[in-house]
Amino acid sequence: MAQTLITGGTIVTAADTYRGDVLIDGDKVAAIGKSLKAPGAKRINATGKYVIPGGIERRSVGPRASSTSRCRASASGSRRRAIRG
Repeated sequence: MAQTLITGGTIVTAADTYRGDVLIDGDKVAAIGKSLKAPGAKRINATGKYVIPGGIERRSVGPRASSTSRCRASASGSRRRAIRG
């Protein structure tokens, strides 16, 4: 699987906040630490940015309806209306 190394960001976890790197292998966080090495990985410089590994679950983000409200868009996508559940 493709690897991505996010370097130099401010890592925010439930336990701590520090400057470091995050290695992603495919769609999973493979390692969190300082000065990680990953030859051949795509590199993203996150200096000055927050990195929240595992903070957003890919499957929970998007236009899906929640249990409390649903959104419908017209065929043109220009109008949206919320319907309370």
